[in-house]
Amino acid sequence: MDFLQVSIIFSIIFLSVSVFGISDSLAEEEWQKYRIIGYFYLPNGELDYQSQEIPYLIDNGKVTNVKMLALGTKLAFKIVPYGDGVLELKIPRNVVDVNIGSIDDQFVVLHDGVEKKFTEKVPTQNDLVCSRHLVIPFSKGISNIEIVSFFLTEEPFRKALNYMYSIDCLVDPSPKLQIKSGVKPANVTCNDDLQLVFKSARGTPACVKTDTAVILVERGWTLVYPL
Repeated sequence: MDFLQVSIIFSIIFLSVSVFGISDSLAEEEWQKYRIIGYFYLPNGELDYQSQEIPYLIDNGKVTNVKMLALGTKLAFKIVPYGDGVLELKIPRNVVDVNIGSIDDQFVVLHDGVEKKFTEKVPTQNDLVCSRHLVIPFSKGISNIEIVSFFLTEEPFRKALNYMYSIDCLVDPSPKLQIKSGVKPANVTCNDDLQLVFKSARGTPACVKTDTAVILVERGWTLVYPL
């Protein structure tokens, strides 16, 4: 094998490593969402079973699990660190929040039970209403990061939500959740490809395909169009 062939082989190996390394790096920099299901507060302060998404970005590690440990007061992340890194989170206000009246207060962040420093980014308008954006450095060897609010009881939490949290913050809000949140039946919204219908007997709303709506009307449902 001559020098030129050796050079070509090493060039191919170098390019392959570089390309795959860049791909992995870019993949780590993409925001991901961890969906949790359980009882969370609606914008009007009522508690209801629903799904919530926790957007996160992790550098030099992997999130393996997210759990609610106490409604409104504690959210736990299980991570596998590859070394020192950073975890960024956008925490929905109806999952965990810290407020004194209408004023945002600070969370406490624990790494394996030990309090550590973090920063909070200046919120966008949407973040201000729906979530808080935390930046949490972590070190190699830890496995649990907890976001804790020691200052909230159920009633202040509900009042704080009612102050700013809106129906637009919910994940895939069903017609039922929209009405429970205070939306008038005539103002319930469906995705563009779905039709809003109400059951004649109880007035229960649903979002269905147009073909399905026709069948339901034939079987005794009544279409109601928003005014």
